[in-house]
Amino acid sequence: MKQFFQQLLKKHLYLLIGAAWLLTIAFIINTYLDSPSSAKVIRNSIENFLQDREKDFSAIAADTALVRRMSDRELTDEEIQSLVNKKFGLLVYEPRNFDGSWVLQFWNNQYIVANDAILQMADTNNFQRLENGYYEVIKRTVFLPRKGSIIVLGMIPVRWEYYIPFTNLPNVFVGNNYAENKVKITDKPTDLPVKSRFGQAIFFLERIQIQEIDRMGWVTIVFIVAGLLLILYFLQQVAHEISRQVSCAGAASAFRCRISRYGCSSFSSSTQVRWSLATICTSVSGRPSSLISTTA
Repeated sequence: MKQFFQQLLKKHLYLLIGAAWLLTIAFIINTYLDSPSSAKVIRNSIENFLQDREKDFSAIAADTALVRRMSDRELTDEEIQSLVNKKFGLLVYEPRNFDGSWVLQFWNNQYIVANDAILQMADTNNFQRLENGYYEVIKRTVFLPRKGSIIVLGMIPVRWEYYIPFTNLPNVFVGNNYAENKVKITDKPTDLPVKSRFGQAIFFLERIQIQEIDRMGWVTIVFIVAGLLLILYFLQQVAHEISRQVSCAGAASAFRCRISRYGCSSFSSSTQVRWSLATICTSVSGRPSSLISTTA
């Protein structure tokens, strides 16, 4: 029996190995890649969110013709609608000649405007907490002939934060429904830096829940189901092999019983015949027959 199970395991071991690999891959994906509530996944989501908007802003700031039309307020309806649909604030300032201050010429939404500190800072990108939340602020100075220097600002929201939040104005991370209960923004370096496409870490995230309860993504579920199906198929094969083994053993036992019964019945029949012959001989001759002694 031990040898049977060893052969059985050797024959179907590949199914268990395949199931183990699938479940291991599912764990890795759920922990690092596919789980919406994983801290690393949240960090990657926020980082990608920012970098996509940084790329979009850079393309706009590099288009001097578009910057001039924004500054002159000579945009077409299609251009206005396209800029309004951007997922970040776009502000264009031009200088006033008589006092050196800056005047807002174009804005695509009403979420935020720049303060004096932003207007006076060098061309760079940094992370700031403003009146209604946290932003990545990108400043670019564009020189236009016959117009001078124009300030183009990209105000990319990271997290809305209000003094009095409402149902329609909650304190949440922008573009990520899972982040609020999992991470928070911190100034201290952590293992969850959020980097811009320009290379620097602009802020850090800190885990709120050390022991995360992850919600599985569909890729993880596919791998888990595939692994469980392999395990079930392995058990089915084992049951089939055991059933065959038991059937063969039962058939052999039944065959031996039939042989034994046949032998016993043959012996019994032969004995009865001999006793009958002996009885007949005794009645005829009046003395015990030799068949009786032989039978005995």
